[in-house]
Amino acid sequence: MISVPILTYHGIDARPRGVPVSQLFVPPEQFRKHVKTLVLRGYESLRMSELADCLQDGVKAPGKRVVFTFDDGFRDNYEHVLPLLTLHGCVGTFFVVVHRIGGIGEWSPKTAGPLLTWNQIQEMYRAGMEIGSHTLTHPDLTRRRRVERRKELVDSRKILEDKLGAPVHSFCYPFGEFNEEVEREVQEAGYTSACTVMRGNRHGRRDLFRIKRIPMHQRNGLLRLIYRTSVFYHWEHLIKKWLI
Repeated sequence: MISVPILTYHGIDARPRGVPVSQLFVPPEQFRKHVKTLVLRGYESLRMSELADCLQDGVKAPGKRVVFTFDDGFRDNYEHVLPLLTLHGCVGTFFVVVHRIGGIGEWSPKTAGPLLTWNQIQEMYRAGMEIGSHTLTHPDLTRRRRVERRKELVDSRKILEDKLGAPVHSFCYPFGEFNEEVEREVQEAGYTSACTVMRGNRHGRRDLFRIKRIPMHQRNGLLRLIYRTSVFYHWEHLIKKWLI
């Protein structure tokens, strides 16, 4: 098992205090503190595909490592995340919904917002960020027919590879929903890993297509961040799983 916290963000929202916003959206200043704290504590960042290579080979990356992941591809990721990660010498993995690029994220009223454009995605990739697939349209894959799932998985990857001119390795399940059949189809589509919303920060080779992560939202101050990146967080959710 390899101990690497994988942090899950969505929007990095700059709306003024008092304006309603989803708990999934983290204010830019809070995100800045998260990154600065991790860097000061000696963490270095990995792309999701790099962690997948470590898990596949059974090799632990040297030092303290963290993975920053961003779901849905909100435009504020370009405006707030890219400059900050670049400033601190960090990288992130961004899961985008391919047929919604340049549009509005409408799959949840609480998180509706403008999405990255192709030019922004390409610039982020050239800056060293990883771009992964979050399907074509953000469906619950467990509720779609096999032929529809295959299109969501295969076509989204192909379009991204054509636009980036490079392989796409990483996938993230929309709404965190998957089952054994979906997991197998993701692997067959050519991805090397798939992220879930299951909680934990320790990973093994058998976890490649059911990667556990750590949700980050407005209530996550620095103490919670430090706790969630510790082994105690993994034990907490492992014990909860046993008790269910």
